Amino acid sequence: MAECAVDGTIKVTWTIENDYPLVVEVTGQTTGGGELAGLPSQIPATSGNGNTSIAATQTAIPVGSASASLQVSATWADGHKASATGRVSLPGECTPPEKPVTPVAPEISQSEECEVNGTVKVPNTEGVRYLWKGEDVSGKTFTGPLDGVIEVEVKDGFVLADSAKTEFPVTVPAAEVCAPPEKPVTPVAPEISQSEECEVNGTVKVPSTEGVRYLWKGEDVSGKTFTGPLDGVIEVEVKDGFVLADSAKTEFPVTVPAAEVCAPPEKPVTPVAPEISQSEECEVDGTVTIPEIEGVSYFLDDERLEPGTYEGPADVTITAAALGGYTLTGTSSWDVVLTEAKECEDEPTTPTATPTGTPSGTPTPRPSYPPLAYTGAGDTGPLSLLAVGLLGLGGGLVLLKRRKGSRA
Repeated sequence: MAECAVDGTIKVTWTIENDYPLVVEVTGQTTGGGELAGLPSQIPATSGNGNTSIAATQTAIPVGSASASLQVSATWADGHKASATGRVSLPGECTPPEKPVTPVAPEISQSEECEVNGTVKVPNTEGVRYLWKGEDVSGKTFTGPLDGVIEVEVKDGFVLADSAKTEFPVTVPAAEVCAPPEKPVTPVAPEISQSEECEVNGTVKVPSTEGVRYLWKGEDVSGKTFTGPLDGVIEVEVKDGFVLADSAKTEFPVTVPAAEVCAPPEKPVTPVAPEISQSEECEVDGTVTIPEIEGVSYFLDDERLEPGTYEGPADVTITAAALGGYTLTGTSSWDVVLTEAKECEDEPTTPTATPTGTPSGTPTPRPSYPPLAYTGAGDTGPLSLLAVGLLGLGGGLVLLKRRKGSRA
């Protein structure tokens, strides 16, 4: 049987038969053109009434050949030899049959790297052409970005196999831009200023640092200043493209207590001088009277003097000091001198004999005067106002004076 091959040549298929019940060995073959394939070295023996046959193919016979021939020589197992020749007429023209073909899909590789585009590798398949916008791109590789359809065109002599595709959508997005390398950043602690003034609250000054956001209860407060009272934590959020430096903090506790209430302003007060009364009577001491003034206390030797009247003798300094909420104006220190009372003279009596002889030379001392007594109301006892009189023969009053510095 002769037929057109796909490559445009003629192909002949030969059938060789053995009609004897012995194996026959093929010892040679000759063709009238082309190439022979498929002829075995032996042909099996017959069995029963039928002949044993094998097939061989003679290919690549040029178109235009008038005929094709095959001569086969053989020897049977019993030594008998024979040869046979076959011949067939060939057609003058040959139209090869269409060959089925399945186009292969292009290979699309999406890039995983930034700033590196993906690719499309178009195959090179027998029997078809791959077209991109009408241009044959078979076997080529393209770099994205791409978005479109690669079409398939079948060449002559080929036919699409069942379910074969003729279009292949291609999408290769543009590569992403690489992010810059992360820059290390160290958040700066907020500046906390506690107030030293009453009724003035402290403040928190939040910095504005490149690469971070400062958050107070979830709100971005970078670069802002807040007035207390405050108690909480300012958190740090790192922006894209930045990374925290080693040992950098991400939280800053903030405590600004409420300002203290201011004390009321001090009220000015002017102390009144103690009233000094010198006695004109013998054996009656003079007095000093301490007034009662709102916002003022009087002191002697760091001891408070209750308002009232005190008896001498004395030579001291009395000072005034302001109570809380007051401030003094005017004089606040006074020297107080109360001389010792004069001794009353005795009435004349009957003269006595004048003693004779020399006096002993040692005068009889006069008893010391007690400290100035407090004569006013209250529980305060005598003050340590010293005025001691020493009396001797022919002597007079001696005052031991003691002055105190002013009390602030």
